[in-house]
Amino acid sequence: MKRCFILTVCCILLCALMLGACSQSGSKPQKSGGLGDLGGNMLSSDILSDTETEAPTEATQNLTAEDLVVTVRECQVNSPAGLLLTGEDYGDENAVVTCRMPALNEEFFTSAAAEEINRKISERLSDTFDNYETNYASGYCPLRTDYIAVLNDNVLSIVIETRTSDTPNSYFEVFNVDIESQSELTRNEVVALAGLSINDANVRVTDEINRMFDDLGSSQSYADTAKSNSLSKDNVDAFMYFFDDSRRLVAAYRYYWIAGAETYGSLLRYDEEML
Repeated sequence: MKRCFILTVCCILLCALMLGACSQSGSKPQKSGGLGDLGGNMLSSDILSDTETEAPTEATQNLTAEDLVVTVRECQVNSPAGLLLTGEDYGDENAVVTCRMPALNEEFFTSAAAEEINRKISERLSDTFDNYETNYASGYCPLRTDYIAVLNDNVLSIVIETRTSDTPNSYFEVFNVDIESQSELTRNEVVALAGLSINDANVRVTDEINRMFDDLGSSQSYADTAKSNSLSKDNVDAFMYFFDDSRRLVAAYRYYWIAGAETYGSLLRYDEEML
C-alpha cells in the first residue's frame, strides 16, 4: 500500500514537471521580422544586415495601396501616349486620358522621410501639371503623366511615368517605403528582398542593354558609343527597382540610343515571383 502511494506521488510530480517544461517552451518569444519576412521568404541576416524595420502591426494589416497613396492633382488631356507601366498602346490624338500626381497620404504618414518624398514628387511634377492646366486644357497634348501604387506586405511602391507621345519616351520616378517604419527603402534593400545583391540585379539589366546593341550592322560604330554610355557607372547607378502586383522585381532604367532622343526609359520585369 505504502509502495503504491509513493509510486502515485512520483507520477504526479513527474507529470507536473513535464507540463511546466511544455508551458515554458510554448511561451518563448518568437523572433519578429519586418522586411525579411515578406511573402514568407526569410532572408539571411547578412543580406539585410543594415536594415532595421518594424514588425507588422494590426493597424497596417488591412491597409491597401489606395489607402496609403492619394491623387493630389488630376486633369484630363488629349494625348495618344500609352504607358509602359500598364502596357497600354498608343491611341489617336483625340484620346482623352487622365493625368494624375500622387502623394503619400498624410493622414497615415507622419514621418520626415514621407514628407520629403511628397516634397520631391511635388517639385518634380508641379510644373508639368501647371503646363497641363494652362497650355493643354484643350487640344493635343504631347505628354501624359500617371502612376501606379503597389503594396506588397509592408513595402509600398509608387512608380510615376511621364510619357511623351512624339518621340516616344518614358521617364520614371520610383519611391519604395516601409509602411511600418515610414522610411524610404534604398534600392539595395529593395533588391535584397528578392534575394539579390545590387550587383546581381544590375547585371540582369546590363545584360539586356548588351543584347539590344547586338548585330546592328552598319550602325554598329554609332551604337558602340551609345552602348558605352548606357553601361557607364553613372547610368547603372541610376537604375531603379520596385515590385509589381505579381510580386516580381521590376527595373526602371534609361539607355542611350543612336537616333532620336539622347536617352530612353524602359522597364525590365524579372521572370518569376521574387518577393
